[in-house]
Amino acid sequence: PEPQLGKLILSNITPDSFIVSWTTQAGLFAKIVINVSDARSLHESQQLTVPGDTQQAHITGLVENTAYDVSVTGTTWAAMGSPKEIMFSDITDSAATVSWKAPTTQVESFRITYVPMTG
Repeated sequence: PEPQLGKLILSNITPDSFIVSWTTQAGLFAKIVINVSDARSLHESQQLTVPGDTQQAHITGLVENTAYDVSVTGTTWAAMGSPKEIMFSDITDSAATVSWKAPTTQVESFRITYVPMTG
């Protein structure tokens, strides 16, 4: 089973902001995504991504007298994914083309390291 975030708590509520906090065990999540949307879809939604060890976020820019839906989702390190089906082509002494199938999760970047073989 996937790890779950603990109880959500809204605090410091003002007409245009609030703090959302949650409980979690350290090291379980790579990132946390907070979605805040107008329950009637009259205003623009907000999405905030914070590091996985974060346990609260200050949400601002809300519209007074508006009901909001708030969701907080954790992405585990395993769900971050890694490239699949790595292939090398057009290999020469000084260059190569590397291609792969990206994971289904959104990835911000990949790191490719070249280590020369000696001997």
